[in-house]
Amino acid sequence: TFGSDRISVDDSRQRYVVTQGHQQLVPHQVTPLPKHGSPIHAKYAPEPMPLGRIVLPHAIPMPTLSVIMAEGREVTMFGTGRFGALSGSQTKATLLNLWSETCAPCIEELAGITEHQQQFIDANVIPIALNVNSDKTPPNFTAPTAQATASCIAILDIMQRTIMRRDIALPTPSSFLIDARGNLVAIYLGAVDIEVLLGDLELLIMTDEQRMAAAVPFKGRWFNDAPKPSLVPLEHAFTQRDLLETAREFQTGYIYLQMARAFTETQRIELALQYFGLAAEAGPYFFEAFSGLGYAKQLNGDNQGAISAYETALTIRPNDQAVVTNLEKARAALTD
Repeated sequence: TFGSDRISVDDSRQRYVVTQGHQQLVPHQVTPLPKHGSPIHAKYAPEPMPLGRIVLPHAIPMPTLSVIMAEGREVTMFGTGRFGALSGSQTKATLLNLWSETCAPCIEELAGITEHQQQFIDANVIPIALNVNSDKTPPNFTAPTAQATASCIAILDIMQRTIMRRDIALPTPSSFLIDARGNLVAIYLGAVDIEVLLGDLELLIMTDEQRMAAAVPFKGRWFNDAPKPSLVPLEHAFTQRDLLETAREFQTGYIYLQMARAFTETQRIELALQYFGLAAEAGPYFFEAFSGLGYAKQLNGDNQGAISAYETALTIRPNDQAVVTNLEKARAALTD
């Protein structure tokens, strides 16, 4: 009996859907879920997690990431210090999107990016879809794609845990908005509304003061001084995970050294001299800083300054043959 209706049941083991007033039973149909690891349709997916979004008050340089391209070739992206020094005015910003073919919100998010591709082009932004599971590409996605290596995923996970959410692992989808100089500007955990993402492209052309204001996590303004930039937490986080090469990329002295080397390669000697000097002050790469400073001074025609820098470098590594050779050349040029 259902209310005032009486309905007979033929099979007591069957589950039915009952609608009052219809005087009939409709057998309940169970929709089979896809097998684990198979592509998933949006109607089977759980509701996307609430958007986790943070705008960084101070942009953070992106460390070196390795990804595998479609042809199986492993390439590196970014790198603190060097990437920013080498990037020119024509370099584009990047939206890294981590996705999986078994993640319906991921596919929906990438479809939105594809639909609004022209707006990304107009903003000088390249979306890159990084598959965390395989080398498969998103359906109908026309922007660059690659497979994220295990080290790439680990690095991005540590970055978001240090900056944003220590209590959760990096989910899919997740996105990282990176400016043209290789600096991380914003992080998104979970599916992000395409309108929010398109609006955040404005962050890429803001001044430091404007971006600082946009980083306030609620309506209002900074009451006290805004947080000071520091890379030390990231250096410590990567050291604790034994990712020492990545930890080194967040040492101030290493960043200065990489910038100085890049400026030397591109013949911007005055900038090279400045940053080799900063690297020598910051440490701990004193030998590399003074040997590089000597070479930059030598290129700049300052052989006396080069001799002084080389001699300082040799007090640290007395038998370095390359520095000994350059020192001899500087002395010979001084006596000519």
